[in-house]
Amino acid sequence: MDPMRRNGSIIIAQLFHVCFSFFFKYKIYIYIFLIFFSFLLKSIQLFDK
Repeated sequence: MDPMRRNGSIIIAQLFHVCFSFFFKYKIYIYIFLIFFSFLLKSIQLFDK
């Protein structure tokens, strides 16, 4: 296994860690956004009918 490849996997692992910490920090806001987004889609479907 060459060092360049190992370095890339470390970078990917750090990116995953950042994404997970961001997700746990703003989990409530993400849930609110998803609820709002689904409500928006339902209202758009109602207007189409």
